[in-house]
Amino acid sequence: MTPFFNKLSILGLTLFAGLGNANAQHDQFVEIKFTPNGSTEKEIVKHVDKEAENFNLTDYINDNINKGEILISGRLSSELSYTKIRFDSRKVSDKNANFCESIKSEIKPFIGIGSIGMDDFSGVLLERIIDDSAADEAAFHAGDVISYIDDNEIRSVCDLLSTVRKLEVGQQISVTYNDGGADDKRDVVVGSREVHQVTWKSCPVTASVEIPVTHNTIASTPEYNVFPNPSTGISNLTFEHDSKGELSIEIFDLQGKRVFVQDKIDFDHYYEDVINIANQPSGIYIVELSLNGEKFTKELVVQQM
Repeated sequence: MTPFFNKLSILGLTLFAGLGNANAQHDQFVEIKFTPNGSTEKEIVKHVDKEAENFNLTDYINDNINKGEILISGRLSSELSYTKIRFDSRKVSDKNANFCESIKSEIKPFIGIGSIGMDDFSGVLLERIIDDSAADEAAFHAGDVISYIDDNEIRSVCDLLSTVRKLEVGQQISVTYNDGGADDKRDVVVGSREVHQVTWKSCPVTASVEIPVTHNTIASTPEYNVFPNPSTGISNLTFEHDSKGELSIEIFDLQGKRVFVQDKIDFDHYYEDVINIANQPSGIYIVELSLNGEKFTKELVVQQM
């Protein structure tokens, strides 16, 4: 077996270890390096798979930030999302602060195939098709060999990754492939994958205030939904609350730019309407409701076709 068959990728983001074995778990881990105050010896703990998913890093940082130096790295991944985790207490100026999770999110182009390079550079062999991905929708199969995406020649996994990174979510591309016979072409609409970068930053400490509640008062939890989600930018919004007042709706992109506003809505316990940001590019948006000084937010993923 030549070295070319050791290049394995999940198309659309990066190279992943652990996918050579179809029965392997996703390569997920959280590694913590802790150096106690007054010591030069690092204590290293690594959590993997479900243990990594379930470990509460926010509590760990707040419990140990004053006890020593903390370095955290890790990644969590699924078929359609990828999360990169980083924290370095050496970059923190106020270690007496309360720390909260900070997430930066992006939508990346994604086709959804596991592939290996051919030893004669004749293309890339599809080893696996991810369910509900763009490749699955286009009816590709394991064993197909891709040689072109539009006019871009694909001779290796590196060619494949480089080409896909330049695509746009929702873009239609022509893929030249061979399933054992003559070369053929198939149109594919580029899908998307969520990419998150997580760190921890100081956040305001809110004081706990005890509010007396009479026995005949029933507090209800607000019901707030945006659906479908993901959408092409047109979604239904429903909001139910035990208060009345003036309701406003604002939608922001991840750079903080407001792309939609609807205010001075006379709210009486329940509201339902359609929000339309179909004129915006694919990405993650924050839908923020304001009512009587309270704010309620939801993420909306827009995937233009």
